[in-house]
Amino acid sequence: MPKVALSGWESRLDHSHRSCHRADTVLLFTEERMPLIRIDVLQGRTEAEINSLLDAVHRAVVNAFEVPQTDRYQVLTEHNLRRLVAQDTGLGIVRTEKLTLVSVTTRPRSDESKRKFYSELTAELAANCGTGANDVIVSITTNSDSDWSFGNGVAQYLTGEL
Repeated sequence: MPKVALSGWESRLDHSHRSCHRADTVLLFTEERMPLIRIDVLQGRTEAEINSLLDAVHRAVVNAFEVPQTDRYQVLTEHNLRRLVAQDTGLGIVRTEKLTLVSVTTRPRSDESKRKFYSELTAELAANCGTGANDVIVSITTNSDSDWSFGNGVAQYLTGEL
């Protein structure tokens, strides 16, 4: 198992897990676990367009984060034009009616897998939905095992069920 020391932290990497150790604290980061994806778009897309969008986002997640094809958690919300505001943050980015805001809630991911996700996502949306990279905004929020319950009032990552 390769390991790298980074300013007091020791990182061990195998094919499915990364663990970081410091003193008596151990954090286990499992990259292959599926994140929760929230997608916000402007109203006006057909059911077929929405299905294509959901499938494209899922393919990007599977490819970039190496999660199982059958793990899929997505919520899509359509907004009135005046209820979804996304300016260019001073970057000169022009937005269109294809604006797609993707919010990812996930256990820790590497910077490399996040960059791969941004690239895969924009490529998938361009190829399958006609959405330009200028219209894709991504925000990733990291959480931990105790922040997830998949049902029955139980934190399955903590109980060992997952």
